Amino acid sequence: MIKGTYSVHVNHEFQLSPGGNLNINVHSAVKLLDTETFSKIDPFCEVEYQGKKVKTKFLPNAGQNPVWNESFDFIV
Repeated sequence: MIKGTYSVHVNHEFQLSPGGNLNINVHSAVKLLDTETFSKIDPFCEVEYQGKKVKTKFLPNAGQNPVWNESFDFIV
């Protein structure tokens, strides 16, 4: 598994208040590093907020430009 740090783009400003809900939509990635020699990579995305980790589905042979379009909710 290759770990990397990627930037997050927020489409609008928001404020978090205690007792609220944070919804994160993981849409896609572009130009991931191809680490496979004979096949396409099987990427996934991991999101962590205040110690809670969630992962998108693995996308078998999705290549360097995967599209997940998955949403995750965190209580703030």
